[in-house]
Amino acid sequence: DGKKYRIQIAIDMGSEKTGQISSLPARAVEMLNGCLQRVFATTSPDIALNNILAYMGEKLLCDRAYIFEWNHSDRMRNTYEWCAKGVVPQKHILQNESVESIQCLFPILEEKKVIVIDDMEQIGKQYPAAYAFFKSLDISSFAAGPIKRDGEIIGFVGVDEPDPRMMPVLKPMLEVIGYFALSLLKGRELIEHLRKIGLHDPLTGAFNRNALIEFNQQSSMPEKDK
Repeated sequence: DGKKYRIQIAIDMGSEKTGQISSLPARAVEMLNGCLQRVFATTSPDIALNNILAYMGEKLLCDRAYIFEWNHSDRMRNTYEWCAKGVVPQKHILQNESVESIQCLFPILEEKKVIVIDDMEQIGKQYPAAYAFFKSLDISSFAAGPIKRDGEIIGFVGVDEPDPRMMPVLKPMLEVIGYFALSLLKGRELIEHLRKIGLHDPLTGAFNRNALIEFNQQSSMPEKDK
């Protein structure tokens, strides 16, 4: 009826987090607001995730910002990636990595929420598998925050070679970004599920008329637009 409404999103961080959130650096609050704007600037979870990583990478002065996922599997894959200018993308070669290579870091993610490794050489003796994994990618410094679902780690948001000057902002950012990422990943799953049931017969599982229409549309598209 011509009235304006305000939509506000809140994340329940638990009472023990209240003090931490209220004391976040102003710069971190500003960046989190910037991430939220990018979440709601599009209806596509994939685009929103890529936009968040690009925003984080640029603001935190990193070489790469990315998301790794795994689900009831001992393998993990790099599903989203942003790279600074001149940095070689690695997503295409990180699609079937063993979770065991970084599993030793899980207790740290559970306990401290965010893991920061300023110098990769520091973990060589204590975590040889993780050291070998990161060194194979030519990573000398790294930070990551967990993505949790029902209390279980299902992936992480990470950055490579963050600028040391951004450390006061980096830690609170990565702790909260995992909540944004989980919400968008759930949205992606829902869209994939709706698309699947929209293209298949519910009784037989065979492709239906909608699938045929989509196939014909894609077949008639110019190769550059596919």
